[in-house]
Amino acid sequence: NMGTNVDVRPGDLFFIFANQDNGQPEKTPKAKVVVLRVLDKALALAEVTEIKDAGGNPIRENDHVDNALWAPNMRKALGNKKHIALRGRMPLRDPNVDNTIELVKRLEDMGVIVDAYIDFNDKENPLKINTSGEGITEKTFLLIEGDDPYKAAAKPEDPAYKAMRKVDDTARDFNIRRMSLAGFLQSVGWDK
Repeated sequence: NMGTNVDVRPGDLFFIFANQDNGQPEKTPKAKVVVLRVLDKALALAEVTEIKDAGGNPIRENDHVDNALWAPNMRKALGNKKHIALRGRMPLRDPNVDNTIELVKRLEDMGVIVDAYIDFNDKENPLKINTSGEGITEKTFLLIEGDDPYKAAAKPEDPAYKAMRKVDDTARDFNIRRMSLAGFLQSVGWDK
């Protein structure tokens, strides 16, 4: 029942959750689907790309469809966009390569607002904030935690170290939920 009415687009990925007796979705998804084509206002063609138990727990009409990053009309209305912040290095494929800028671009392409991230290549001003200039606020719903290059030894004079501490303090002030990079990638179904 989703199509142009909520700005579903080809390539959007969703998880399928069975509904429990109380009407709430189960915590673990049973399948993953990708939108192939939008057919109408409330209709899209999707392909099942993964299903855990097609015989014992098939996809049903009233199952819950969700993706933690997606929201109806998020690409059209600024108020509908999800806000995320990043802390640390973000290795997507090779654990020795920081892909923070690539991850920021991928999130922004999806319509997500990246409130803050750390560019470890910028030695003078590594803390980057969104174009509104607000940075992490009460709108930020998630802090993705990547690798901490200072885990072994603090470097209080290093601007990137200071930026990470600032992100930590602000996220704590706003009581923002934290998730590891690996957990985040899995929760939204991204292949690295």
